[in-house]
Amino acid sequence: MSPGVTATTLIIDDDPAYARSLVRLVKREGFSAEVAYSGEEALERVAELRPDLAIVDLALPGMDGVEVLKRLRGEEPDCVCIAVSGTATVESAVAAMHAGAFDFLTKTSELEEISFKLRKALEVAELRRKVQFFVDRERRQHAGRMVGESPTMKEVYARVQEIAATPDTTVLILGETGTGKDLVARAIHDLSERKEKPMVSVNCTAVPGNLLESEFFGHEKGAFTSALRTKQGLVELAHGGTLFLDEIGDLDLSLQGKLLRLIEERRFKRVGGVTDMEADVRFIAATNRALEVMVEEGRFREDLLYRLNVFPIELPPLRERGEDVLLLAQHFIHQLNQQMGKNVEGLASEAKAALLAYTFPGNVRQLRNMLEQAMILERGKWITVDRFPGIKPARARRSQEIKGLPLDRQLAEVRVREEELWRLEREIIEQALTDSKGNKTNAAQILGISRFALQRRLKRMKQGTA
Repeated sequence: MSPGVTATTLIIDDDPAYARSLVRLVKREGFSAEVAYSGEEALERVAELRPDLAIVDLALPGMDGVEVLKRLRGEEPDCVCIAVSGTATVESAVAAMHAGAFDFLTKTSELEEISFKLRKALEVAELRRKVQFFVDRERRQHAGRMVGESPTMKEVYARVQEIAATPDTTVLILGETGTGKDLVARAIHDLSERKEKPMVSVNCTAVPGNLLESEFFGHEKGAFTSALRTKQGLVELAHGGTLFLDEIGDLDLSLQGKLLRLIEERRFKRVGGVTDMEADVRFIAATNRALEVMVEEGRFREDLLYRLNVFPIELPPLRERGEDVLLLAQHFIHQLNQQMGKNVEGLASEAKAALLAYTFPGNVRQLRNMLEQAMILERGKWITVDRFPGIKPARARRSQEIKGLPLDRQLAEVRVREEELWRLEREIIEQALTDSKGNKTNAAQILGISRFALQRRLKRMKQGTA
């Protein structure tokens, strides 16, 4: 529902005269109103009406008003509810509030008081509805941010669609830094039954190890010196939704066992707590590291890897996605035009050739950063190759030269250059390993790539394939 559409009010009362008076008040405020004369009738119509506000008589025949409030809030959690009672008692007001009522009034209340409370509740309902509209729009934009038509990306899309249909299965997303693992996690969440609940992300690298357990599970007041109040953890905040564990390979070993228990038992305790709490979340983990190698080195638990690797999705590096580079470039140019107030139409032909020939060690993130820099400098309609100082124009010219040859010569030239690049890559990797005395982590740092990416290259070298 867009922000311009009138909010709907559902009045649930078995007294027709009182219900009619509420209808008049609600319509006077400019909102639509529907009436149900029992709790059972109201709950049957909830899915159809999707009310923004409900006014519930607590003394209903059959199902009482407190139960109706609980059921209504369960089916429409964003609905603002006002409880109405013929007699004002502390017990009835407390029961209504515990059931999820926003406010409470009596049937003997003055007309001015009723109008004031209705107006406040309708304002909250309208605000919630507008916020939800923009949240839904943002979700649609997130789901559409995965750009690409290459065969490898089509495989990724298929995997996302498959796993979105099973909202409890744990997912492990693998890929080099900058390939868009967070976008895949968001797409899985937004396409699943859990989309109406939160997706909570935690970067396992960014949070200090001594605070990570408290961030994950929350803590009770007094659990440690600085715990001045009870705090909900990320697992609680994600209840009903998705918990995205980014950079899972950096998770401290001491916490890996507790995460394993959480995934296995779906229960946890706050730090300093004694009560088990339910963890109704889908776990999605992501890493650019080779977790199998980390297991061999004793830096990652093997049993946790098995629990995480239920449904793996591997994202290809940008250099293996062919002309997706140009699709992504045009997508980013469109975004940056809107942000910068520019009207750049696209890439000049030499710039296209240069980007297609480039290896993009930083993947999609690097491409976007390069384009942002180029757009800041560009004054014309087309981004020229000189706007990419990190890419040698000569490579683009060589690509253009190949295109001028007969097809059989083009293919032969491509194969020769592939072999040259393969030999050069092998030499560079071997030199990096020599300089780091065989330490793969240091070698990856020298090369400016992740250890996961280095493992992929070493595997290809061992197999003797480019």
